[in-house]
Formats: sequence, C-alpha cells, structure tokens
Amino acid sequence: MFVTGVVLFLSQAYKAYESVFFRTKIVLLVLAAANALAFEYTSRPSVAQWDTAAVPPLPARFAGWASIVLWAGIIAAGRTMAYTF
Repeated sequence: MFVTGVVLFLSQAYKAYESVFFRTKIVLLVLAAANALAFEYTSRPSVAQWDTAAVPPLPARFAGWASIVLWAGIIAAGRTMAYTF
C-alpha cells in the first residue's frame, strides 16, 4: 500500500499537495506513528503484567483509543481526497 500510495501521489502531486484533506491525512499519519512509538516505549514493556490486572493500564487504553480515532480520521481524509481532485 505504501508503494501504490507514493505512485498515486506522484501522478498528481500538485493537486494532492494543495488539498486540505491530503495535508490532514499526512498530519494524522504522523500522529499515528508518534502514538505507536509512544505505546512501544511506555506501555509495551509492561505487557506481561496486564494478564493479572483487571483492566489494562491507562496509557495503553489511551494509545488504543487514540489509534482507533487517528486511523478513522486517516481513512475519512483519504476517502474525501478522492472527491476533491
């Protein structure tokens, strides 16, 4: 998907770059990557302790919800881009 996304961007780079939806999608992708890195360095080391806890720790739950919201936004922005070119 990354390769096809880059090829699609290169075919209409000027139109895509001017689109507010494209810029929104890129910002959300960067935030999703930051969320994944934050999860890996804060919550992932303690994943073995989650089996004994009643609920996962708050940072892990926040990372999960943030991931869902960010990816929903990425999908919505990507789908909206198709109708604005």
